Amino acid sequence: MTYYDFRYDTPDTATALTDYWIRTSTDGAATWGPSQRVTPTSFDMKKAPIADGYFTGDYEGLDHAGNTFKVFFVQTNNADTGGNATDVYAADVTPDHSPAGRG
Repeated sequence: MTYYDFRYDTPDTATALTDYWIRTSTDGAATWGPSQRVTPTSFDMKKAPIADGYFTGDYEGLDHAGNTFKVFFVQTNNADTGGNATDVYAADVTPDHSPAGRG
């Protein structure tokens, strides 16, 4: 499962620092591996276009190649100050199924 999360956000209300995460299960969702951060750095969700809320688009995908997940997601482009505030990104994630992450 993939999701957006604000756990690294700061008290500064001018920004909404956001990251994209993945969690995986190998037993039909009875237990889950640890959350793994997909984004290398946080992005500012408040730079996203507004469409009944901050809108990063609906271009997300999740596939696999062997033991690696291919993750596709949208985030704001922190360097862009023009009209193109979001871009599609891709990342490879190898699930962490360590016992410490179970639960």
